[in-house]
Order: sequence, then C-alpha cells, then structure tokens
Amino acid sequence: MITYGSEEELQEYLIENLDLYFGLEFVAKEYRINNSYRVDILGREGDNFYIIELKKEIADISAFNQIKRYLTAFKRQTGKSAFGYIASPRVDELTKLACLHDEKIRAVELQNFKYIPTTRPTFVRPVLKEILTDRGITHKKLSEMSGVPQAALSRFDKTHSHNATHMFAIARALNIPVEKLFKIYEEQEG
Repeated sequence: MITYGSEEELQEYLIENLDLYFGLEFVAKEYRINNSYRVDILGREGDNFYIIELKKEIADISAFNQIKRYLTAFKRQTGKSAFGYIASPRVDELTKLACLHDEKIRAVELQNFKYIPTTRPTFVRPVLKEILTDRGITHKKLSEMSGVPQAALSRFDKTHSHNATHMFAIARALNIPVEKLFKIYEEQEG
C-alpha cells in the first residue's frame, strides 16, 4: 500500500515512478500552459506528449473537463496534440464513461494507493522582513548583495510561491540556510 498525505506527495511519488505506472518519460512538473493552467505532470513517449491530472482521493467529471481544457490549450500553445491521463485511487463511473468515449483521455485508478491526511497541518510563513529588520539591512542593500530584484524582495513575505533561485541567492547573501527564510509551525497563527 502506497500512502501519501497530499496531492504533492502523490505527484512526487508518481514522477519518480512515471515509467513504472505510465510507461512515460518525465518532461515537467507543474507545466504551465498559456499562463492559465498548470499541468500536474507532463510526460512523453517518443513524439507523443501526455498530460497527467492527479486527484488525491476521487476523480469526478470535473477532472475530465479540466483535462479537456488542458489538451486544447496545449495544442494551441505548442501546435502538438497530447493525450491525457486522469490518475486517482478512485474514479467515479461518469468519468470512466466519459473517458471511454474520448480516444485521447484515459482514467487510471491507482491500485493500492491511499490518501491519509496529516492530522496536524503544517504552515509556513516567510520571515525575510524580520531577518532584514533584525540585521538593519534594506531591500536595496540585499538586492545588491544577492542580485535579486528589489521588487521581488519586497513581495517575498506577501506571497506563498517563491522562486527557488531567489531563495538560494537571498540565503547565500545572508549566510543562512534557505529554511531560515521561513517560520514553520503546526498550528495556524493568529
């Protein structure tokens, strides 16, 4: 039995074992299409591309409609057709039926996979502003030290998604491990 606590954990496991479960070569994770969509996994077999949409517990017809939009947008962006997989431990009957009538999309029930949510969620909060205040460093000075644009530094504590290159450049400039740029706790603050 393969257990996981989030869709991200499922995604990482399947990426590591993409050839085993889908017979595909890994191309990208969170592949962006037209700045509108993010594909969980993009794989390929020879010249054929495959878009894999993951659902951690059950895939319903909304997953089918979602992957249809992805396939259309992918063709518009790349000029290439792609096939789609909806992968989940359980796929509802309507979705299975829809996939039977669409030659480009297949539903894959992941046998022996089980979603077990973590009982105590973990929260992460960026703390760059606190570090800079404690050290008496301005965004302008850190920008000079790290090469990270000042605008990106001023947004750092306000966003939930961070550029890895920026994080490592900031940590290197401040001579701290990357994880020190964040406060990690198990209960939501405030």
